[in-house]
Amino acid sequence: MKLVHFSKIKHTIIFIPLYVVLLFLKTTYGNKININVKLSHKRHYKARYHDYHTKKHHKQQQHHHHNKEKTHHKESKKTENNSKKSSNNIGENNNGVITKTFTFKDLNLLSDDLVLKGVNPRYDFYIPTLPQMVSGKVYLNIQTYPYLRKDSTITILLNNVPYETFKTDNIPPEIDIPIKKSNNHFVKISILGDLHISENVCVDAFSEKLYLIVSKNSKVEFNYKKPDNNIREFLIDYNNDYCIYSPTLIPFIYQMCKENPIPCKVYYNQNIKNCKKIEPSNDNNLILNKDTLYVPITTTTKAFENGIFPSYLFGEAERINKAIVESKTAKTEVSLKELGIKTTTIEGVSNLNYTIPIDTAKLGGIPKNLYFRLLIANTPINKNGDEGLRIYLNNNMIAAYSIRNNKNSFDIKIPTDELSYGKNYLNINLVDFENSNTCSGNIPRLAFTIFDSSYFYWDKLKNKPKNISDFLKDMHGNVAFIIKDENFYPLATKLSIDLADYDKSISSISINPKNLSKYDFVIMFESPKDTANMPIELNKGDFEIFNPLTKKVIFSSTPSEAFAVMMVKIIDNKPTLVFSYYKDPSGINDVFKYHFSEFFGLVGNTAIATKDFISSYEVGQKLRIKYKYSKGLSYYWNKYKLWIIILLTLPVTIFLAYTYVKLTRRKT
Repeated sequence: MKLVHFSKIKHTIIFIPLYVVLLFLKTTYGNKININVKLSHKRHYKARYHDYHTKKHHKQQQHHHHNKEKTHHKESKKTENNSKKSSNNIGENNNGVITKTFTFKDLNLLSDDLVLKGVNPRYDFYIPTLPQMVSGKVYLNIQTYPYLRKDSTITILLNNVPYETFKTDNIPPEIDIPIKKSNNHFVKISILGDLHISENVCVDAFSEKLYLIVSKNSKVEFNYKKPDNNIREFLIDYNNDYCIYSPTLIPFIYQMCKENPIPCKVYYNQNIKNCKKIEPSNDNNLILNKDTLYVPITTTTKAFENGIFPSYLFGEAERINKAIVESKTAKTEVSLKELGIKTTTIEGVSNLNYTIPIDTAKLGGIPKNLYFRLLIANTPINKNGDEGLRIYLNNNMIAAYSIRNNKNSFDIKIPTDELSYGKNYLNINLVDFENSNTCSGNIPRLAFTIFDSSYFYWDKLKNKPKNISDFLKDMHGNVAFIIKDENFYPLATKLSIDLADYDKSISSISINPKNLSKYDFVIMFESPKDTANMPIELNKGDFEIFNPLTKKVIFSSTPSEAFAVMMVKIIDNKPTLVFSYYKDPSGINDVFKYHFSEFFGLVGNTAIATKDFISSYEVGQKLRIKYKYSKGLSYYWNKYKLWIIILLTLPVTIFLAYTYVKLTRRKT
């Protein structure tokens, strides 16, 4: 008989209950089952038990608040689905259809949340429908004052046809609006409000609580197919990523982005996935080969002018002639029709509003004097009332007129100091001032039409900017880029894209032209050694910006890391903006940290951009520069004054000593 070690017997005795359980489980469920599986099932059962009771409790709450919870559940589900869509900015399905999503801010439809006020506010915006589009959808985010009258509504119109109406207390988190390809290349979407807060329309007409807010984060989703081998579809595409590798293409890039309804992104000397390449060519033809467009190098040495670019956006190869830069008289008026705004009629009661976007980029900058000639038609005036026209700029009233004498033309002076660069909003507000007996009950409806022949006009644009902000606001006509340092190629590329979005009044951009006489503005990209006679002469080394009255140092170049410098100066009678860096080219990267719109707040003739801040200074007027290692007379005096004094006094001392000796010497 074989003996068994006691430790094994002890082990068996201790785990006999467990072995019995395992034997029972194997007999019942088969040999493949194990204890881990059973434990995991137990945990899963507990989780299901918890979920069951949670759902049961939730159903009881739904039964108690049936209608409210049902609406909330749908809206939450829609919000969740839309958040998933927005998280996938771009994707492709099995049919080759690509989906890409933009916000209203991405498409330059809104620069900020838009506030519309009044009883019957209206706003129109246009969604680009390119040839490669299959379908699309707008996700509109609208909010209103939460305590409006229950019969207040918002109506969405699609190409002037009512699409859907919502009560203001039941507006979904995102209003879904499907869009289709249009022969007009744009789909017009209108927001029309019918807002009330009381039973008295006279009270409503002047209430500040009648408003709706259109969010800049509203989205547009495009479903499109990759374009065919076509130049137009290559350049104007929902896939807006382009890569270039030569600075000679910068003038072409400006015109391409300027004409593109989809704001484009251009990368210099980078390898970006799915990036469409643009290369210079020695050929005279514009040629598209797969995902690369070849642009004649002879053309890019001269700038493209207005009217030339759109003409070669068709086909696979087009011959281009060289553009000639000539001085032109700047345009001084633009109609609503030219701005893409069509004749519009608004109907409602007591208080009608229409908002016109003003894009200063399309006005040729911000002129000294700007006017708007408004042409309207309106319904006859109630004999007991008095209709008035109120004009608001960015929600501030700038003018008011009576229209009782059938006046239908108004010259409105726009205060340019109230304009911000980029998008502004001019609100046309028609109000019927009823007497107290006609403020409720059966109130006659009003109607007025704003004609697209209305137009903005202005005097000559300013051409002598004293600071960086004015330079960017005034820039128009022909612009020369002087790039002597190749480290600036990416910045020059980015600047051309920003100008395409913010300043469409530039006729042409040229790279390193020899003759600047025909150019209106110059932008120079200089290394520090070439900044002599600038507001800050970086070639002199470390410096401080200080207040001469208080002796307080405003900025010191030490111990700061590398940073970028911007300066404005008149050079050869041309307004010039200079970009440079200190102490090494890595400082250029700091400019990329800031949005182009922030540059319009730089009201000094000098600005410094670091990784932490961007700030401007009035050097020469209010502030002064002190160089640590300046080599002027004061520098040499302070450093060698002891030796200078010694050298000057030594001859005098010797002479006096000699004279003394001569006079006191005795005769022998």
